[in-house]
Amino acid sequence: MKFKFELWHILPLLSTILTPRVLAAGGVTAGSPAQAHTESGAVSMPDSIVAAMPDPYVSALPKDSLRFPELRFDPNVELVRPHFSATELPAFAKGDELKYEMLTDEDYRQVAAELDVDIAAIKAVVDIEAGASHRGFSAPGKPIINFDMSIYRQMAKRHGVSLATVRKRAPEVFRTGKDANTQAGRYRRLEAACRVHRASALESCFWGMFQIGGFNWRKCGCTDVEEFVTLMSRSERDQLEIFARFISANPAMVEAIRKHQWLKFALAYNGPRARSRGYDRRMAAAYKKHGGK
Repeated sequence: MKFKFELWHILPLLSTILTPRVLAAGGVTAGSPAQAHTESGAVSMPDSIVAAMPDPYVSALPKDSLRFPELRFDPNVELVRPHFSATELPAFAKGDELKYEMLTDEDYRQVAAELDVDIAAIKAVVDIEAGASHRGFSAPGKPIINFDMSIYRQMAKRHGVSLATVRKRAPEVFRTGKDANTQAGRYRRLEAACRVHRASALESCFWGMFQIGGFNWRKCGCTDVEEFVTLMSRSERDQLEIFARFISANPAMVEAIRKHQWLKFALAYNGPRARSRGYDRRMAAAYKKHGGK
């Protein structure tokens, strides 16, 4: 019998070779997503920005120069950066494999040991940035965010994006009011900004339980802002390690939190308004609340 070759004969083999190993990730459902960051006593618009606006286009720090060269989620599974349209945020595998990794005391212990800081000191930062709930996600795969308009104006200019064009094509970006400041409202504004220019929009957000600005992606050891957002959207452990990378890029910041120099740390982490907002006093109180001495 003469065999006739057809493409379908090798499709199963091609599927096995080409199918990516997608990581599972997810989140927990909070009540009102905005409450964790506003009603807890933390400011609704955190300004985790250093006194001098960092330049995300400076040479990236070598990853092996930091104390966290690789983020931990599953060391045996390759990070697959999903492809998605301009308006979508990272989408991960759904179904029974969807898992969410909440921070444990052991997570805090491991990272605190790497930084040589108190666990209570790290938890104090979370108190200020995410509120007493210590949650990094408002829903599965959706880290808590703050779309900051003042930062967006700077990022848009840096990327050559006309605000007049944004106002015409995506007026939702400029929406104000109570609804605009909920997590759902912030995501609507972010996604609207992404329709005009994606990178400038992602860089204008503060992400996760440590509220690190997207414009800091290089200081967090990421190759670009897309990788930064993907990791922020994967797990609270990733958010914790990104925080460790971020402060490790500034040895003075690590020294300040290690020595409980709260004002020095707050000025470096939150910017010059940290003093007037009493971040240092609040951080000191949170440190004691979590067992710091």
